[in-house]
Amino acid sequence: MKDQLFNEVSAGTCYTSRQDAASAMERMSLLIQKLSEIGFSNQLRVTRDFATRTISTGYTIKNWAIDRSIDTDRDLQRNLLLAASKGPYIEDLLEDAQDDFLVEYKFQGTEVFGLGLASLWNTCTVSLDADPAFSDDSLVVSFYKADDVGEEESQINVVNLASLEHLETHRNSLRESLFLDISSGPALLEKAPLFFPSLSFGKSAQSQLTAMTGSEPFFPEIVRHLDVLNATMKDLESGAFAPRGISWSTESQPTLEMYGQRREFGCLDGEVRRFSLHSKLMAANKRIYFFPIVNEQTVHIGYVGDHLPTVRFKS
Repeated sequence: MKDQLFNEVSAGTCYTSRQDAASAMERMSLLIQKLSEIGFSNQLRVTRDFATRTISTGYTIKNWAIDRSIDTDRDLQRNLLLAASKGPYIEDLLEDAQDDFLVEYKFQGTEVFGLGLASLWNTCTVSLDADPAFSDDSLVVSFYKADDVGEEESQINVVNLASLEHLETHRNSLRESLFLDISSGPALLEKAPLFFPSLSFGKSAQSQLTAMTGSEPFFPEIVRHLDVLNATMKDLESGAFAPRGISWSTESQPTLEMYGQRREFGCLDGEVRRFSLHSKLMAANKRIYFFPIVNEQTVHIGYVGDHLPTVRFKS
């Protein structure tokens, strides 16, 4: 699970008032919360001087975090303190990544640590929004390396999030990058509470996923289908459960009459249900049987495997 990274140089430009600074910290705290919701960890990696960074004249991040005189969201204050309260610090993580060479990262001529680590981890940074330099959602970081052989310089683009609009622009690509951590069926089940909180995997589905190494050509499609099912339930406000972006259907009545027992799977709530809805991985001839219960905000996953027999296709 990827930690979030703070772009420390974005705190270099002061806001005109403490209330403006507090509002900006609220916006950033909400952004951190939203990143956690799409799969990043709750941990915000920061530099050692994070708490003492100035965000308004005579007013630091630590001042804001404990300030009770301003109009601000106390929960967001508390959550940011918790998110940024643990090491290791970004400088330590960068140092650990170096071998027998010297490395330096710069943005517009200024040495940077958060942006540097983001380029190394191939992830994004979270920024405050006062400085127009960070109003862009993509920043060019210069990478300098020196060793016994010589020197090397290159340019790296880093995704920069300074607003919820930036997050919406990059939501899909960031989520796809997080899915790289789902390397196998057991890893999928382990991370399911984070990535697929609306899905409940029955014993048959768990057994089938546990047997998947992740090297199967169809495995990324299984992850994608499960993501669509989870997102459909999460975003459903009214109406029918109707996934978009995947192929799915119900079983015909003749198939259920002839092969209904083959579609009965135990669910984690103790119920055995007859599943009809299923998504189709057409190229691999695989199926995922699902049973949504809208009022419980849950999608039971009963089966993840080969095409089951039907009236038309008996094997």
